[in-house]
Amino acid sequence: MKTLLMMRHAKSSWDSGVASDHERPLNKRGRKDAPAMAQLLCGNDVVPDLVVSSDAKRTCETLELMQPVFEKFGSEPVIDIDGSFYHAPASEWLEKLVELSDDYSTVMFLGHNPGAEELVMHFTQAHHSMPTAAIACFEFEAERWAECDEARLIDLWRPKEI
Repeated sequence: MKTLLMMRHAKSSWDSGVASDHERPLNKRGRKDAPAMAQLLCGNDVVPDLVVSSDAKRTCETLELMQPVFEKFGSEPVIDIDGSFYHAPASEWLEKLVELSDDYSTVMFLGHNPGAEELVMHFTQAHHSMPTAAIACFEFEAERWAECDEARLIDLWRPKEI
């Protein structure tokens, strides 16, 4: 069995004064929500073995704030920061999914909307809102990532609902 976590980055600041969207940092709420969501994953025993993330500042900061929580629970996921996932559509995440090493059983994709919502819709055939720091958890009855085409939505966690 394989588990996929699709996470949208934590809340970022529009008032940071940076020159580009790519460089927007997290705001106060984002810095609070990121470790809280990592705690939730650990509490539900779905800590990723691998995290594939966009290279935007807000996704990297989200991950940086989650890592100490994962480490506290004895996990140090492999990190893959990839510039091609900055605002990537679901199709690019799906291409990555089937290329994943089967050595990983739980993988987290960390990205942006609309790609996060598109990926959730792909597997559920229904629209689910993915606000900042939301995480959708999917299970696949497969031994290989290349065979992961039908998923079961296990849960959808949103920071304001936990």
